[in-house]
Amino acid sequence: MRFHIGQRVEKFTGDYTGPGIVRGVTFLDDGVVRYVVAHKLEGGTGLLLHLYSEANLRECPDVREV
Repeated sequence: MRFHIGQRVEKFTGDYTGPGIVRGVTFLDDGVVRYVVAHKLEGGTGLLLHLYSEANLRECPDVREV
């Protein structure tokens, strides 16, 4: 696994991007890894959790606590 729980990351691909923190790791039936990443929405409350593949994320140590 490339990322670990608590690691600060950035979702940098596709139509939307943003910082987050890995909150969990799960596996598909074929062993493919998916990362549960928490994001805070500007102006919102609570956290949004989203699943990403490794290819959607990169390490981003400057991310503040989510």
